[in-house]
Amino acid sequence: MTRDGEHEEAEAGGDDREPDDAPAQGAGLDRELALLPKPHRPLRTASLVAVALVTVVAALTAWSLRGEAFYALRESAPLDLGDLAEGELPRGLADHYVRGHGVVELARAVRYRRVGEADVYRLAPVAGTDKLWVELRVPEQYDTPRYLPPESLSGRLVPASGLGLRYRGVASALERAGATPDSWVLVEGHDPDSARWVFLLFVLSAGFGLWGLAAAVRILRRIPAR
Repeated sequence: MTRDGEHEEAEAGGDDREPDDAPAQGAGLDRELALLPKPHRPLRTASLVAVALVTVVAALTAWSLRGEAFYALRESAPLDLGDLAEGELPRGLADHYVRGHGVVELARAVRYRRVGEADVYRLAPVAGTDKLWVELRVPEQYDTPRYLPPESLSGRLVPASGLGLRYRGVASALERAGATPDSWVLVEGHDPDSARWVFLLFVLSAGFGLWGLAAAVRILRRIPAR
């Protein structure tokens, strides 16, 4: 009886000691894991850089197109301004569809082309004011010294300082031609319906920007410990 009792007590004592050793072993293992160097993840870094570039480019594109994109949502009926050489234009008319009449001074025009287009563009002031300039799209066959611009004008009215991405090279040419920072540009013949494609490009760019931001968050998010 005594030997059996001692044997049972020894087994019971052994069972009591095993749980006491387990936490110490687990703590030592955690310390060893903490001392290991962080894994090298070149693919993760490259993915993050690529996503960041896409996000930045998409965001800048959407920002530069915002004015013309919202212009596409304007009413198709133009606002009549009358004589374009008279009066000051209020800031509230930015990116509105307007019409008016005036004489365009071609002698002071800035002439340029766009990549992929055969037509010529001329940007000239309205006679009697340096505050309003008109962009005229002239077919190549009519781009001669005898070309006469229309006196009845209609199109998108936009501040010279907010022309956007498509006019990035025109702003400096306007300054050299005598335009002031508070000048306006009337894009002749550009109605809201012709800007629908810009609105679609704006939505696409904004979508890419949001996708890139979400992808960057997923890449940077740490995997929770199990």
